[in-house]
Amino acid sequence: MPFHMAYDEVYHHEFQLQEFQYFVVIDFEATCDKVDGGVSLSKALFMHDKWLRERGVKHTSFTIVIWTDWDCRTMLESECRLKGIYKSPYIDRWINLKVSFHEIFGRVRCNLKEAVQLDGLTWEGIAHCSLDDARNTAQLLINLTRRGF
Repeated sequence: MPFHMAYDEVYHHEFQLQEFQYFVVIDFEATCDKVDGGVSLSKALFMHDKWLRERGVKHTSFTIVIWTDWDCRTMLESECRLKGIYKSPYIDRWINLKVSFHEIFGRVRCNLKEAVQLDGLTWEGIAHCSLDDARNTAQLLINLTRRGF
């Protein structure tokens, strides 16, 4: 499925049309109680890599889809660098869905929940719960691809 991959959130960016077999929607947000009871970041990245491999996705044409580049570009990058944690190269390539959203709706300022609602979808779950955010991002992605993005 072709998708306009945005490389920069600076709105005067360039697009490169690419074909992907899979989209992997992620969100790294978690509450402190979930972090305290969870696995380490290095273990989580290993488990994610294993999950992709077991499902036959890892060696295909896929990309990560995120609402903003904050998680991958800023938080994950600095955390891995600080702790010396290896991350797979595919984590450094992503689609910032917020950029594509702005291509359709203009530069309206909104968070993910507001974007989902502006696109005519019903928000499901709790905002800033990573699984709910990922599910809603996936629904938004589906709608935007139907519009040709």
